[in-house]
Amino acid sequence: MKKIILSCLSLMTITVVISLLVYLGRDHAEELPINKESQNEILQEIKKVEAQEEIVRKWVNTSDYDGGFVDHPDEEILAKYKNKKGVVEYLFATVLMDNPELFIQAFDTETISKDLFKDDEIDKKIVAQRMMDRISRNKTLVGVGYTPLKGSFGAEKDESKVILRYKDDLEVSLELSFVKGGTAHAEDDEIYSVSTSAWDMIDQIESH
Repeated sequence: MKKIILSCLSLMTITVVISLLVYLGRDHAEELPINKESQNEILQEIKKVEAQEEIVRKWVNTSDYDGGFVDHPDEEILAKYKNKKGVVEYLFATVLMDNPELFIQAFDTETISKDLFKDDEIDKKIVAQRMMDRISRNKTLVGVGYTPLKGSFGAEKDESKVILRYKDDLEVSLELSFVKGGTAHAEDDEIYSVSTSAWDMIDQIESH
């Protein structure tokens, strides 16, 4: 009887240990806001930057301009896009907004240019809208999970794992790649943009 009890206890211990290891090994994605509040926040940030850049343009055209770099108008907004997570949040929030111009700004210039010209449609805003509709599956995207990926020495890679969740319970796992590029404001104002093709994202989504 004792042997049976000990065997049962050993089996339970092994089961608990395995379950714990499986749990710890799972990706714990951070949920990103893509709701109306987040979308409105992005619009306000864009309007703020555009207003400040208009002030800068007027200043540049005065006789006082000495040819140096202009400080970035809003360091808080800039800091958001120096982070890959901020760019992912921006990308999928704009996917749900009827504003193709904001959507394409999430991508590296070379990447989005190639994507837009893969479609024969002359009006590239229409092409961008088609991309948005297919990524969102006609605005049924309801959640985005984000996990940074790390290299062999623990440093963050220029890729991130993203889980897209839709109203019909479909979940799609994507790996997005990023590149850094400077802004027009200062040499050290490098922000991330998505270098993964939008069409590759669509292919992965629609293959499920």
